[in-house]
Amino acid sequence: MNKLLLHACCAPCLTAPLERLVDKFDGPVTVLFYNPNIAPQAEHDKRLGEVERYLKGRYGTAVDLIALPPDREAFDATTAPFADTDERGVRCTVCYFLRLRRTFEEAKARGMTHAATTLTVSPHKDAKRLNSMGLGLEKRYGVSYLTGMWEYARTLELCREYAIYRQNYCGCTASMRERDERRREHKEKKGGRP
Repeated sequence: MNKLLLHACCAPCLTAPLERLVDKFDGPVTVLFYNPNIAPQAEHDKRLGEVERYLKGRYGTAVDLIALPPDREAFDATTAPFADTDERGVRCTVCYFLRLRRTFEEAKARGMTHAATTLTVSPHKDAKRLNSMGLGLEKRYGVSYLTGMWEYARTLELCREYAIYRQNYCGCTASMRERDERRREHKEKKGGRP
C-alpha cells in the first residue's frame, strides 16, 4: 500500500498539490505541518489554522494532519549565521533542509512509502534545489520523494474559492524584514514616506 506524507508550508501552497495527489495513493495521504521558521507564534498559529480549516472544509476526514510544534530555538540557532542572506540564498537552503529532513524522519517513522513538500509551489522558492534535496534524502531514508513543480495558478484559484488567507512573507523574521523593506522602497518610489 502506498502512503504519502505531504509537508505543507501553508494552506495556499497545500491546495493544488493535495488536489492532484489525494486520489493517486491507495493508502492514506497525510499532511505534515512542520514550520519552525514561522514567526511570530500568532502567525504560525494562523497558518496552521488555515491548513486545518481547508482540510476539513474540502476533505472532511479523508486527509489526516500532523502538526508538529515549532522548534524555533533550534531553527534560529541553525539559521542565525545566514540571517542576512537574501531569500533563495543560504538561509533558505538551510531552512528547506531542516523541514525536508524532518518530513523524511516522520515519513520513515510512520511507515510512509512517499514524501513530498508543497514548498515547490511558490515562485519565490527554488524548486530545483528543493527537489535535489528531496532526492538526496530519499536515498538516506528509503522513502520515495515526489518531485513537484505544482500549479501556482491553480493555488490562486483555490485560495479564492475557499477564501484562504495568503500571507505576505515566507515566515522567518528575516523574510518579514525583507517584506517591510520592499514596502518602504515601494512607498518611497511613489513619493510617500516610509
